[in-house]
Amino acid sequence: MRLDRFVDDVVARVKATPVNLSHLGPKAIPGSIFTGAPGVAFFLHEVARLRGDDDLLPLARKWLRAWCEVAPHHPRPASWEMKTMQGVVLGETGRWYVDLLLSMREGDADSALAAAQSLEAYALEICADCTGSRKTMTELLCGAAGLACAVKDLESRLPTGAGAATYEGVRSVLARVRERETERVLARYEAPLELGPDERLGFAHGVAGELWALVTLLGANHAVVRARLADLAAAKELDEEGLVFWPMSRGSRSSLDLLGSWCNGMAGHVQLWCEVARQLGTPESDELAARCAESSAILLDTNPALCCGLAGHSLALERYAASSGDRRLGRRAYDRLRSAMRAAGGANAPRFLALWQGSLGVALVAMQRAAGENGFPCIEAGSPA
Repeated sequence: MRLDRFVDDVVARVKATPVNLSHLGPKAIPGSIFTGAPGVAFFLHEVARLRGDDDLLPLARKWLRAWCEVAPHHPRPASWEMKTMQGVVLGETGRWYVDLLLSMREGDADSALAAAQSLEAYALEICADCTGSRKTMTELLCGAAGLACAVKDLESRLPTGAGAATYEGVRSVLARVRERETERVLARYEAPLELGPDERLGFAHGVAGELWALVTLLGANHAVVRARLADLAAAKELDEEGLVFWPMSRGSRSSLDLLGSWCNGMAGHVQLWCEVARQLGTPESDELAARCAESSAILLDTNPALCCGLAGHSLALERYAASSGDRRLGRRAYDRLRSAMRAAGGANAPRFLALWQGSLGVALVAMQRAAGENGFPCIEAGSPA
């Protein structure tokens, strides 16, 4: 299936779907970018940006408003652990991230500032309510690492040149949030890693993603970051064929079904070690990135999704192929994307709307590839809004 045809089909389905939270997935987190209404709005924003179709922005606003109108009355989990913290992808700060993006696209600096202030206020409120769990505080999808990276993404999209002055207030708020959240993650890694049986090593919810955040925010040569990268590299394992891998955690030897995934497996490690290799350019860092990519290339899946499936594989392999010039793995990346499109567009595929766990994420990867981009939504610096 051609990339543009698949994207056309998905966009047409979104446009034809009534704006109602009932059209999200049966297990959706409705206020999240991950599987909720803000994720649909983000997808429409990216269609507008990548395809020049600003007529979709009012529809994006409607999807965001669909959640905002019910949010004050929506049942809130009682425990801190279940609130998914201040995370942008899984947590409720995602709505303000999307609101800010749309406001910038619409040229409304006042609304952008209000969204930035709301994002900061919500993050501070939840931080003050924190029980101190390491996972809930610092991980990529649910915690400080993801929030800091999402704010960096927003900063990269702020207008430059003649229009920059009108967004100085937004820039100031975002810088404050990024610096605070970065310090929270860095504090977690001041001491050498002690990897117990329950310590998650993957990207979405563990060490690899948090270190990637620090690499992108502070640089791989930062003394603390480089030391912890060495700790994680030393924790790698080899299978019987000599392929490198990290288990989801030291105590989760049965989680092989996620070994290829971005969230908990090797596709996420490809993203980390490719960025380390890009920054350091040492033979050792280049070799580890290559070995991660080779492991990822042989791990198959049937799930088309961005988080746990083929679309995530494709982005990771394309990242390595682009940085290394490896055409073979570049073809493998494209094959994974085509497989994802076939699975997401098949007759028996779910029809619900979801970004990270549905066809919207697959279509976004296809649009990015057609535009020469490669980035995981919300957590990587993107193109101007």
